[in-house]
Amino acid sequence: MISAATVFASGAFGLVHTNSDWIKHFAVFRFLIDNDSLVGIASGYDGGALRYYLGWYVVPALLTKIFSVQALSFLLGSWTTIGLYLFFSVASELTNHPRWRYALPLAFLLFSGSDAIGTAITGFRMGPIYHIEWWSGWIEFGSNYTDITWAPQHALSAWLGVALALRLASNASSLVVIPVVTTAVILWSPFSAIGLTPLFLYVLWRNRKEFTWEVLFSALSMLVVLAAIARYLRAGTEDIPFDAVWNLRCLGQRPCYSFFGYLLFVALEVVPAILICQTITKWRDGMVWIASLSLLGMPFVSFGAFNDLNLHGSIPALALLSLTAWQGIARGTVWLRAAFAAVVIVGLPTPIQEIRRALWIKKGPTSTDTNFAYVFEHDAWLRPQYMIDKIPWIIRRPYTAPHARPEERGREVVDPTRHSHL
Repeated sequence: MISAATVFASGAFGLVHTNSDWIKHFAVFRFLIDNDSLVGIASGYDGGALRYYLGWYVVPALLTKIFSVQALSFLLGSWTTIGLYLFFSVASELTNHPRWRYALPLAFLLFSGSDAIGTAITGFRMGPIYHIEWWSGWIEFGSNYTDITWAPQHALSAWLGVALALRLASNASSLVVIPVVTTAVILWSPFSAIGLTPLFLYVLWRNRKEFTWEVLFSALSMLVVLAAIARYLRAGTEDIPFDAVWNLRCLGQRPCYSFFGYLLFVALEVVPAILICQTITKWRDGMVWIASLSLLGMPFVSFGAFNDLNLHGSIPALALLSLTAWQGIARGTVWLRAAFAAVVIVGLPTPIQEIRRALWIKKGPTSTDTNFAYVFEHDAWLRPQYMIDKIPWIIRRPYTAPHARPEERGREVVDPTRHSHL
């Protein structure tokens, strides 16, 4: 019930207001539905190729091709709800207190940083109305609720990966799945894969005595697949900003990075959760240490137009801290539970504001009337994030059609019968 209600409030079912990221999600879906390959040759497209991580999108898009575009919202909402329910089902097994499992969905979704306090200090806000997480101006660590309602492909892949890592840390019988899962996560979100990699490596190191030839073979096999995925995802990314944060201090006209700003950010966003989790584990848990150091160190690197590495790469570490806190307070002291409750209460304005916008604002564009033409008409700068004109060999074979006029389109003409199909 909570999983369905959360996805409903995100706008995935097309019945309430959707935030700006969903307009882009809908455009990706429409591209996959309208075209038979990753090159836009259907009516209304300009021959550019879609270059994006498509793991979350493929199943609803394929099912929509079977049924109709009117079914997309239902299929998309159902697919996302299944993923969220699966995460809660897997994660709930991480506690030995059966009754405490019912507290997981609310405890996890309401876990957030102190965005309201940060906004009060800086007075800065970016994004749609009621969105308060960009208060620092140069970086954002999303709350769990914000992640699932804005970017489910990043959230679900990261959360399921963290739940799997926590289970495998004490059960080496399924280590062979780690290379496969890592590859699958990259197809859903390369940023989630970056955040998960240190955790998976720790699990492998902790269980190094249990290595088998099957694990090694799985890893080597996935390297071949990863090479092909990397060739596709790296196409046309040469101009994406990537540097130390002190060299990329500002994201447009907004507050910029400073060391004091960094200290304020981590103090309000992650330090309380780190202290709670370290207290629960008595400062001895390797995975908590990895998550803590990741969150404290990641802000010093900036990648992407909106510092996407921090925005999405932080999700696995934040999820691990959330789950560790939920596990620990089941057997914790009164003071520990009070600290956890204080963190949740202080962070409540963030999910409340997200729910408020979804339910109170007039519904915007839906999955049936949104495509890349609509997106690029309003935000032309987004095109390089999704589309490439120099089509990589891995998804095309060049062909010049007799009727085509490439001098008008300014890009290579592609034979629609020779592409890699979904």
